[in-house]
Amino acid sequence: MFNLPSELVQHIFEFCIDKRLSWNKLNQQFLKGGFNRKNLKLNKYLEKEQWCCKRSWEAARPELYWCKRNINFDYRHGEWSIKKKMAVVTLTTRRGLRNIWSAKDPVSRWFKNIKKFETSYPEYAKETYLPNSPSPIKTKGVSKFYVDLRASNKKKKKKEKENEAASLFMEERKQLKLDKCSFKKMQMVLLSFTMPSGKLKFYKGWVRRIYLHQHRGGNGYRKIFSAPRGKNRFDALKIDNYIGELRITIIFEDTEARHYTNHKLIERIQTSAKELIAKEKREEVNRQILKEEEEKAKIQKDLAILTERLSKINESLQRIPSCGN
Repeated sequence: MFNLPSELVQHIFEFCIDKRLSWNKLNQQFLKGGFNRKNLKLNKYLEKEQWCCKRSWEAARPELYWCKRNINFDYRHGEWSIKKKMAVVTLTTRRGLRNIWSAKDPVSRWFKNIKKFETSYPEYAKETYLPNSPSPIKTKGVSKFYVDLRASNKKKKKKEKENEAASLFMEERKQLKLDKCSFKKMQMVLLSFTMPSGKLKFYKGWVRRIYLHQHRGGNGYRKIFSAPRGKNRFDALKIDNYIGELRITIIFEDTEARHYTNHKLIERIQTSAKELIAKEKREEVNRQILKEEEEKAKIQKDLAILTERLSKINESLQRIPSCGN
């Protein structure tokens, strides 16, 4: 406390009851660092609070556990790695050297456990050690560690904002491409197909899926355009190349599925419409010809009947004797 000798700290606690109460509250809050389970009941944890703290801290720092068993250890790779946020303890056993890694970032984990306890049981924390109002004093670390940490966090936040903006820009480009689609899901289309016999046949189909298909190589697996990085994430042309082209899946009445681009499908529908009109005209002409041929055959049949009757009448007239004879 305040880097004072222990004797002086003891006198302060004897004559300053507020300091001692504050220190007791601080100890109570510190001991909540062993609380690592949200489903643990309050009374059970308070009964073995110190045991949980000891067990949790020994698990985080293995040298504390092996020190009680009189096993020699040292920090051959450094006592603490700031980059990895962990320590490597080298034990000297009968079978040789053994490396044991500590838990990653144990201090931060301890603080998280305290926060977990205060979140699970806020009323107990307020009654025992938490102040009624937060402290107005806000200290800012000036050591190299905290300066580098703040710079790293600032850089990380900036990168997260850039990634968020890039993702939003890509989603906007995707939506723009999808909005250019001239069709809707379950819309019916009529397309013409030429059969192997050369006969033209029409099939009904329905739009089942509208999606963006990425450009791929000849084998169908390798992507031609890779995901843009850096400043290229905001280049509309490169984003559009990576997103790919708009594709439409058509399911026909014979359960066959075919994929078209928006432009290709429009062309196919227009061509099919022209072919349908031409087919209807041909059918109309054929019906007219068939009707005329049927009428012609009827007239020829009637003519043949009349001709036969005429010939019979002429024969009967020739057999009747004339009045002059």
